[in-house]
Amino acid sequence: MIKFKRKNGRQNGFQYPFHPLQLFSWAAYILELFLFFLIDLPLLPNPDSQMGVAIAFGALFIGGLYYTVKATLCDPTDRTVYLERNCIQRGILFETSLGQVCTVCSTHVKERTKHCGQCNRCVDRFDHHCKWLNNCIGSENYGFFIKMILFILLITSLKLVVSIVSVVEAKFDDEIVVLNSVFC
Repeated sequence: MIKFKRKNGRQNGFQYPFHPLQLFSWAAYILELFLFFLIDLPLLPNPDSQMGVAIAFGALFIGGLYYTVKATLCDPTDRTVYLERNCIQRGILFETSLGQVCTVCSTHVKERTKHCGQCNRCVDRFDHHCKWLNNCIGSENYGFFIKMILFILLITSLKLVVSIVSVVEAKFDDEIVVLNSVFC
């Protein structure tokens, strides 16, 4: 019979212990929301542009939050590990053609599976352990992770455009005020 170790194995990034960078990322995400609506948005020149940018930012923020939660909640553990453990617990012989065995978990795994020491689990197509999500990125949640990064990039781009427009508008307003004071 194969023995398996499962000390404090994590199924998703919302399980304890939380990583400090994960807590920081959630605080930064919430702070970003408030700062945008309290500081960045009011600097735009007219209410119509403010409404359009607010809707765009809100949609991007919700999309980014959605994919962040999906990537964090997803369990990227190699499904073969669960199948083998289930068979062992039921007393059923686990038959597989997989030749690779994780030396930590003592279970059969797919060829591209790697054991994550931080999560204490085997992850299919392990890419990296993301401390910001407190979860491994593998085949199960890689798509969610990429979409999350894309939404964060779009949010950052929108904020950059709003900042540039605000600065240009303020500079243009200052030049008009200077010209009016000189010629009037």
